[in-house]
Amino acid sequence: MSYAQFEQVVRSQGAKIKYVQKKESGNENDSIHNLLKRLIHVKVKSPSDKAAKAVSEGLVKLPNLRSSLFIDCSGHKTISAKGAQYFSDALKSTSRLLALSLSGHNLGSDGAWNLASALKKNNTLTYLDVSRNGISDEGAGHLADALKTNRGLVHLNMSDNDLQRLGAEYMAEALEENETLFYLEILGKIEAEGIRRLVSALETNTTLASLTLTIPFGNEELGSTLNVLLAQNALKRKEKFDETLLSDETTSWSRSRVMFVGQGRAGKSATVRSLLGQEFVENLDSTVGAFVSESESTDRDVKWEATSKAPGDHATKFAARILADKAKNGSNEPRKNKSKRKTLVEFGRSIRNLAASFGTRAANPDAVIEINAGDNAEEAIEVDPAADAAPAPRRREINGVRVVEEENGEIWQEFQPEEIGTVPAEEEEQEIVREYHEGMLNDADSLMLSLWDFGGQEVFYSMHHIFLTKSGVYVLVCDLRKLRNENSRDEAVRYLSFWLNSIKLHAKDAPVIIAGTFSSEIEAEKEMNTINSVVSNLVKGSFPNVVLDKQNGTCFFPIDNSDLDGVLELRTSLEKVIYQDRAVNQQVSMKWMVFLDEILSHRSKHSYLELQTVYEIAKEKCNIEKAGVVDQALQLFHDRGMIVHLTATETLRNIIIIKPQWLIDQLSKVIRDETLHGYDQAEFENAGLKNDLRLMYDDSLASAEFLSYVWEMDQVDFLIDLMQKTMLLSVWTYSEEKQYLIPSLLKKKYEGEPTGLRCKFDFSDSFLPNGVFQRLICISIAHCAEYSMKNGGI
Repeated sequence: MSYAQFEQVVRSQGAKIKYVQKKESGNENDSIHNLLKRLIHVKVKSPSDKAAKAVSEGLVKLPNLRSSLFIDCSGHKTISAKGAQYFSDALKSTSRLLALSLSGHNLGSDGAWNLASALKKNNTLTYLDVSRNGISDEGAGHLADALKTNRGLVHLNMSDNDLQRLGAEYMAEALEENETLFYLEILGKIEAEGIRRLVSALETNTTLASLTLTIPFGNEELGSTLNVLLAQNALKRKEKFDETLLSDETTSWSRSRVMFVGQGRAGKSATVRSLLGQEFVENLDSTVGAFVSESESTDRDVKWEATSKAPGDHATKFAARILADKAKNGSNEPRKNKSKRKTLVEFGRSIRNLAASFGTRAANPDAVIEINAGDNAEEAIEVDPAADAAPAPRRREINGVRVVEEENGEIWQEFQPEEIGTVPAEEEEQEIVREYHEGMLNDADSLMLSLWDFGGQEVFYSMHHIFLTKSGVYVLVCDLRKLRNENSRDEAVRYLSFWLNSIKLHAKDAPVIIAGTFSSEIEAEKEMNTINSVVSNLVKGSFPNVVLDKQNGTCFFPIDNSDLDGVLELRTSLEKVIYQDRAVNQQVSMKWMVFLDEILSHRSKHSYLELQTVYEIAKEKCNIEKAGVVDQALQLFHDRGMIVHLTATETLRNIIIIKPQWLIDQLSKVIRDETLHGYDQAEFENAGLKNDLRLMYDDSLASAEFLSYVWEMDQVDFLIDLMQKTMLLSVWTYSEEKQYLIPSLLKKKYEGEPTGLRCKFDFSDSFLPNGVFQRLICISIAHCAEYSMKNGGI
């Protein structure tokens, strides 16, 4: 279901809403900013209980709505507890409402109770603003009670309500049990005793990153202590992150590979661009060989987000996933016993001095409390954590222990660098940086995808067998206009049949989604039914892994990339299929992710690594000593599209391609359609390779000089060996010069009846797998060359 349908339902109920354009600004490490900017921001005009009912009914009636929403119902005292009840009902039935603002109304404690009842069941709402709603201590108690079990809310704004000491105590009790709330705003007139109770809670809570409240005048020490506790909690989270990186803990990687195949010019690249939310380009250049890209999908996005991982990012993301899983499922680690801790003042003073001794290393800006002054500056004080830091103390050693000595003579043990997450020296040599920031946990459960867009021209088919894998999801893209037109239908069906059989051959258990492009040009329902009948006759009985579009009642998903019609539904079905793959939920070790980062960190200087080098990296950098375990990890990375590791022969097995796109590009410089991706003849003439280029065009023969030139002298011997081992070329021994035959480029057909010994293969009534004929030619030529050598050149 699309956002447009949601808007239509809401408007039919008499409410007015508008889409608010996102603003691309702010701190990229600010988790809430990143969350809100990635949602569809819906502003409710003239908010009221009636409008709240309309919006809520829209959410309830469209439970499969794919758009993730930020509903902004802020206003001025026009929504009551009844309106809160409507939103409560919606939150109990939808997972698409991720942020809700009801600021400035009359919810009262009854409205807080309504919302709290939903928070006890809903774990997808991430942001809730109920500021300025006349909520008393009783209402705060309702919300606090919900926070004890809620595992989704990240930011709660309860500022400028009627909270006093008791309300603060309720929230403190919640903080002692809640492990997912990062930001809490409770500006108001809370007495010092209530704030002391919050301070006490932060001795137990280790996840809260920001607390905004008003400190009563004369209680500056409370503000200082809160700052210290939050800074210490930030250090603890950082320590947990670093400990996780060095552990052997496991969780699901949630990564899959999506392969887009089909006839040339069917719209494969345009479909990938649509799924990534990129602008539609009408005359997009056809793909040469294949194009590999990385993307990320979260419940908060209406599109896949293109990503580019830096060295260290895979392990960082995986560690965050482990921590997020612990937070959502409840940590197995027991809470620390508060009775063993120092008094508040003693603890605050010691930690503050330690923070000062390390400067900004301990003063994490993401974890600093905001203590805002009230309207009357004489009644409240704003505390700056940097201003509160003591002068830098003197460092020295006592009996081999590093300590910090204050001016007044007090001595505290100094944090050792490794205790606050220093990157090991050996990782610095590889330029792998793994940094923790608070926002990373919000998207820790995202789905990571490797997208492979295969060129549709037949000349590329011979090399696809190198890259097609048994696991993942295949998207077979076809042009609906060609299936509608009787003159082009047979050819379109032939391509569909070819690819369905190819997928079945390479990945018999992999799901296949057929995406039919240019759907907006198929206006008549009769035409769409005819197309569906054609595809259905091809699919039924022979290809059970084809996923049906149950919403449209077709065996393909009609989409139009020019206006994104059907793209959201295609994405929804793709992700549903991906999550049903048991391999996606396979438990993977943290060590494997560190291992992946280590081998990918060599991409800046190398395109491939030898197997022995990879074994050494696994042993020395990742403490993975068994070769069998390394082989399993490499197989997983290959299946997910991160590397290319072929194991058909010992020579191929010895090479791990860590830059798949590099390999595709190099092969595509030789295997290409000259009519679409031809070479610049003037360039080759200037290079003295005019005849070499003609030889390639006319006879499909590549000279050694030609290959060296197009590959820019980069790994020429390796690439020739790889193409030989995968039977993409064969040494041509019938020339004085060193030449290679490229069978996939052959165009001439033999005229007349062959003479002598012959073998005839007839595939007219069956399926000829791609590349088989070309590989058969390579084998035949190699056999002839061997026979000739044995018989004295005959």
